[in-house]
Amino acid sequence: MSTRNGQHPTPVGGCLLRIEALLPSLKSAERRLATFIMQQPQTAVRCTIEDLQHHTDTGYATVIRFCKKAGYGGYKDFKNALIADVTAPAPTLGESPVGAPITQTDGIAEIARKVFSFARETLDQTAAIHDDAALTQAVDLVTAGGTLVCIGTGTSAISAKYAETRFFRIGIPAVAESDPTHCKQRVSIMSPSDCLLAVSSSGRSAGVVEAARIAGERGVPVVSLCDFTRSPLAKLAHCNLHTTPRNAELFKDLEMPLIISQIALIDTLFAASCMRLGKPALQRYESTRLAAASEKDDG
Repeated sequence: MSTRNGQHPTPVGGCLLRIEALLPSLKSAERRLATFIMQQPQTAVRCTIEDLQHHTDTGYATVIRFCKKAGYGGYKDFKNALIADVTAPAPTLGESPVGAPITQTDGIAEIARKVFSFARETLDQTAAIHDDAALTQAVDLVTAGGTLVCIGTGTSAISAKYAETRFFRIGIPAVAESDPTHCKQRVSIMSPSDCLLAVSSSGRSAGVVEAARIAGERGVPVVSLCDFTRSPLAKLAHCNLHTTPRNAELFKDLEMPLIISQIALIDTLFAASCMRLGKPALQRYESTRLAAASEKDDG
């Protein structure tokens, strides 16, 4: 979906991560192109469009379509991002055994190593794929003056509730919904001056996607928070804040890293919004901090 001002922010990082995340959803010609770039990035980075066509037996339209699926405006933007990855490689899925399942033979030390290593890698991948332009646009939408409705179901409901507890403290009217029916009902009475923060790690949670669709029909801007993949939610959103590239196999044992990445992005959005709103927001935050502190003193 286009942004509110009609522009499409161009991501600058995590090019190889984006390609790997897209691989399962690509058509055969696009997959040949993706595989070549992933296996030979040093060669690909020196290629013209014509060179890529020759190496992968694809056409011009396939190359351009592939670049846009990866989130870039065209081949030039894509190549610049690939150069950044090749000169300062981003973490790539599968480089380390941190995604290995926890087994009954693992001792306490090995379980702790796997959990903490997995969390670190997930945060590193989210940082690599982060898009400053999308964050800037999200700040614009969140601080526009309306109500911020935060929705998420299942595990993502934790992150949606966390967002509510953060943003109301700086004077942004914020509410959270986790029941799919309530999510749809809430957005059905929103106005274009409000903003919907839709959280779904897969980008496919039926209630969240349907709520985002209703919001779009009402002219309500949607900020999505989901893993990087070609998902229904990402297509409906005005701007997308992406966590780690989607790889369900890595998350089959632990959901904690998903929440960590979502909360890290929520805190980033919160801090940037607080700075955008300036002194009044800081004063409100301090007031809520003192109120909580006095309650602890009373106890």
